Amino acid sequence: MKQIFTTSNVRHLAWIIPLLSMAMHWRIFTTDLMGIHLWRQSQTQLNIQNFYRHDFNILNPRINVTNIAPTTIYRYEFPLMQWCIACVHKVLGESITITRVCLFLLGLCTVWGMFFLGRTLFKDDVLAGLLAWAFNFSPLFYYYTMNPIPDNLALCGSIWGMGWFFRYQQSNKYRDAAFSAFFLLLGVLAKLPFILFYGTVGLYLFTMIAKKGVRYAGPYVRAGLIYAAFLLPAIAWYAWVIPGWGGNGIVTGMLEHKIPLSESLRILKYHFRHLLPALLLNYGSVLFFLAGVFFLFKNKAYWKGDFWLLAISGLAALAYFGFELNMINTVHDYYMMPFLLPVFLVAAYGMKHLWYGSKPMHYLALLAFLVLPLIAFLTADNKWSVEKSYCNPAIIEYREELRNAVPRDEICAMQNDVSLHVFPYALDKIGPVFSKDELPPEWVEDMIRRQHIHYLYSDARKVDENPAITPFFDTLLLERGTMRVYRFKTAEQLPPKQ
Repeated sequence: MKQIFTTSNVRHLAWIIPLLSMAMHWRIFTTDLMGIHLWRQSQTQLNIQNFYRHDFNILNPRINVTNIAPTTIYRYEFPLMQWCIACVHKVLGESITITRVCLFLLGLCTVWGMFFLGRTLFKDDVLAGLLAWAFNFSPLFYYYTMNPIPDNLALCGSIWGMGWFFRYQQSNKYRDAAFSAFFLLLGVLAKLPFILFYGTVGLYLFTMIAKKGVRYAGPYVRAGLIYAAFLLPAIAWYAWVIPGWGGNGIVTGMLEHKIPLSESLRILKYHFRHLLPALLLNYGSVLFFLAGVFFLFKNKAYWKGDFWLLAISGLAALAYFGFELNMINTVHDYYMMPFLLPVFLVAAYGMKHLWYGSKPMHYLALLAFLVLPLIAFLTADNKWSVEKSYCNPAIIEYREELRNAVPRDEICAMQNDVSLHVFPYALDKIGPVFSKDELPPEWVEDMIRRQHIHYLYSDARKVDENPAITPFFDTLLLERGTMRVYRFKTAEQLPPKQ
């Protein structure tokens, strides 16, 4: 059986993985945004749309909400991925399918980055291919690789950056250090938490400088300067934008938003029992992960230098998890994407011992590899659904009718959208977005008189049936599900202001 997958035919994975993954995701390529974390997908896709439609300046990522800041510019992570996809839209036209295809290709780059990292570390093309295969069918990766979230670019850059780092460690060539620093920069620019992988780089350079002594440490100091120079753009960006993140719990984590011990234990239990085996790994890869942990201790691999270089990033990831425990909770599974790299490298160590072990172990490993696609599909495919979008289902089910009820360029008020992004994307509208069952009459009058807003989308009967609000309505244009579309009276139609 070992001859079925050898060094000579590992290249077949270069077409097997893309074709199989494409077939499994086929219906998603033409599906508009829906599913788990629709709010983050919507925010990212709005960045892409606004780069394409309005402002191509990469420093000005925009959303469609007009009442949370003086402008619609919302600087968060550096929007390189969004801007690059908008570039493709500039050439091919605007389409959610184009966005999906770009993300799918980025995901393939991430998979080949994992192959490159595995081959660099283990010097074994077969093992690297098996690692890439297993990684591709992580349900977490399988789901988000088709969805517009910046973590996709961050993960891709970090994996390639670590691959080139270990190439540099083996070659001592500045070129490899520069490639590593460039890709790690992409990771950090796309999502700040991915800076944790600099822990591996820092530990290695610090250890080598201490080992060689200052007199002979010149090459490692120069390599450190290369990494530092590449990191400067990310430092500059976040130093500029983080002061504007007031009220964002990501910045303060557990420092200002502590949770009870019982709640922390509940979250940890969820991650240990479900997220790690079912989403990060895939139940089929749990075998490899457990084998990896077992053989790490059995072979005392923790005494080897490369183990600690990898472990420091794993420990940094755990520190990040602890700091953001209240924010990650049991909801934000994509916050766990930095864990994919260390978790799958542990799994790869288990693959090595099972694949090249006894015949029963080899057959067991082969079976596990074969069921990975099926388990990934069964675990993740249903996440693209109206029910899993956790928003008003009418927004998705009647999206086209609701969009077309009002001209696209009209500024509209939207109520209620706690995410602030799902309604503006689904309705393809810009305007003030409200998140609670309240809208003071004086605000409505101000929107009509001063802001010249002519329409309201509402799923809040407490608001649109309020006797103090109804005098501002001219016409009910459309009602679908619990969503209603109203035309406001014009300023001229309102009674003179007292």
